[in-house]
Amino acid sequence: MRKIKKLSAVLLSGVLMLSTVACGGTSEKNGGDGATTSKMTVEERLADSQKKMAEIKSVHMTMDMTMGMKLAIEGEKTQEAKMKTTSEIDMISNPVKAKISMTMDLGDLLAAEGETANSEEAKQTLETYMEEVDGKYLMYTGAEGQWIKQEVDASSLTQYDPEESAALYLKSLSDVKEVGTEEVNGENTTKIEGVVKGDAIKEILDASGIGSSFTQMTGLEQKEIDQLLNDLEDFKMTVWLNDDNYMVKVEEDLLDMLNTMMKNILKDSGQEDAFTFTAFEASMIYNNFDKVEDFTIPEEAKNGTDISTTTTEE
Repeated sequence: MRKIKKLSAVLLSGVLMLSTVACGGTSEKNGGDGATTSKMTVEERLADSQKKMAEIKSVHMTMDMTMGMKLAIEGEKTQEAKMKTTSEIDMISNPVKAKISMTMDLGDLLAAEGETANSEEAKQTLETYMEEVDGKYLMYTGAEGQWIKQEVDASSLTQYDPEESAALYLKSLSDVKEVGTEEVNGENTTKIEGVVKGDAIKEILDASGIGSSFTQMTGLEQKEIDQLLNDLEDFKMTVWLNDDNYMVKVEEDLLDMLNTMMKNILKDSGQEDAFTFTAFEASMIYNNFDKVEDFTIPEEAKNGTDISTTTTEE
């Protein structure tokens, strides 16, 4: 049963990154001629938003996510659990710097594993920092006072760059349509629904880190992971644009896509129905655009255990 926790942590880490890729602007970024947006098509508005996202220098994001799981054990017996997370993320670009505080409520998950749902383990906080130093990218992760650090490849940092990540997500949307107006962060917004599909899914998963997370979790080669990704379901995404075409909110529905991914991984074992997701809801709201203050990375984080892997050029 401990495997379900490990699996949850890996997927949660990847989806956090995936959600971060969706990072856009906020309600504090305005000043343009909002009246002109009423004359734009939805495609023109998204293209304009993509252009404006390229100007992002910093942003704060609050993300809420609920993940439900069902595990089949001992024949027909099943166990179900949910875990909830709330993350506060500050991101600064050029040079890249990020601070992430993620609180996980594992109450239902612990209860499903026969532990006390109200134990001290029910809520866990994970702190992560990232910085660019002399052309190198360093990540520090801490939990319960223990820190690890590692050097990561620049190609894995798209999710932390608000300029590149927003462009990636906005260009990946297809079948878009306006479905109404709503108030978000005290201002009027236009709600736009769309899907991400085909080759765009793999590109986003590569940028988000989910692909590499599955590689580590399953032990499969990258080419095998690539094959598994070929049959993924489209996933839905909804964005809210303010009158100046800055994104103020994003919601993602990854349930069908992740269930397909798990079935592909487990099918050769004959246990493709052993693990399924029953819910995967993520909602992100953005604020403090271009107003994120610089922050200091704790010395205990910088002095954490170095787990960087050394690679040699062939």
